[in-house]
Amino acid sequence: MAHHLIDSCLRPIKTAVTGAVAAYRDVGASLPAVKELQLVGLVDPAMSTAKSWARQVGRPVVRASLVELLADVDAGAVLIWSDEGSRSDELLLALDQGLHALVRGPLPLDLPDLREVVSLARHRRVVVMPACLRAADPALLAAARVCRSGIVGRATHLRAEWTVPLNDDEPCGARWRDLLAEFVLCSVRLCSAALGPAVSLNADLDDAQPAGSAPRIANIVVQHNLGYAVLHLSHQRRAAPVEQYLIHGDEGVLQCVAAEGRGAALPHGRIALAMAGSSAPAVPVGGDLSRQNAAEALLSAYACAVRGEPSPLPDMEAMLAAYEFVEAAAVSSRERVRMPAPHSVPLTASPDAPL
Repeated sequence: MAHHLIDSCLRPIKTAVTGAVAAYRDVGASLPAVKELQLVGLVDPAMSTAKSWARQVGRPVVRASLVELLADVDAGAVLIWSDEGSRSDELLLALDQGLHALVRGPLPLDLPDLREVVSLARHRRVVVMPACLRAADPALLAAARVCRSGIVGRATHLRAEWTVPLNDDEPCGARWRDLLAEFVLCSVRLCSAALGPAVSLNADLDDAQPAGSAPRIANIVVQHNLGYAVLHLSHQRRAAPVEQYLIHGDEGVLQCVAAEGRGAALPHGRIALAMAGSSAPAVPVGGDLSRQNAAEALLSAYACAVRGEPSPLPDMEAMLAAYEFVEAAAVSSRERVRMPAPHSVPLTASPDAPL
C-alpha cells in the first residue's frame, strides 16, 4: 500500500484504473507513454470491453469493482474514471487503502465532503489530484511559462474567456457550479503566473437553476497583487466553443487559445505575442504545441506528484480552493459586494513546477 510519496528512484508506480471504458477514451492512448505509471489492473462493469484494452497493454488484471481488484492486485495508485455514482465511494476506498488517486471530474461532492477528502489525503500522506484536462492543455501551460519569462514586460491585466456549448440533452444550468470551478482553477492559476496571488473579487453570476433555455453567464473581476483580471464564462446551446486568454503587459500582449475551444478539426492550441507599438502580426511563441497533448501532460504531472516532485498541475487542495472561490463569487453577486479571494495560495501555480 502507498501510505507515503513514492521516491523517484524506485520502480514504476503500480497503477489501477477504474471506469476503464471511459478512461480508455480519455487517456488510454497516452498512458503507455508515461513510463512512470505501470498499469496493473482495470475495473469496469463492462468487463468484456475492459479486457479488450487489457489485451493491448500486457494483460493487467480485470475486475468488475475496485474492491475485487484490490483483493488481487498490489497497487500504489489509481486513476478513478468511473461514473458519478461510483466515483466518491472509490475515492474514499482509495484513501482508506492509502492509494494515490487521480480523479475524473466533475466531483460528486459538496464542500464539506471535499474538505474532508483534502484532510484525509493530508493525514494519509497521499496525493489526490483532479483529472482536469483543461488545466493540462499544453497551450495554457506554455502561456504560464512565457508569462514568467517576462516577455510581455510588466503584466497589468488579463482577460479569460470561455464559451462552453450546452449539449442538447442537458438541462440549462447543468454542470454550472462544476464548470465555474474548473474555469476558476485554470484562469486564476494563469493569472497568478502573470499578476501574482489573487486578493479580492467582484462577481455577477447567473443563477445555476434558470427558467427556460437562457444561457448561463458569469463575469468575475479579480484583483491580484500586480494587476487585475476579467473572467467571462458562457454556457449555452448552439454556441461555438471558445477558450482563450489575453495577457496585457507594457511590452506586448500574449494571446493563448487553448485546444478545448478550437474543436476537433484543430486538436492543439496556440499562443502568439504582439509587441507593444508594433504593427507587425503576432508571432507564435511557446514552442511546438502540436507534438504535445493534455492527457499525457496530466498523467506525467500526476506521476511527478506521486513521486514527491514539483508538479505543474493543481492538486485537490487547489480544486477545493476553486470551489470556495466560486462560493465567494456567488456571495459577491448576490450581495453586490467585493469579497476577499479565499485561499489564494493553492490557486497560485508553484514557481518550482516544470511548466
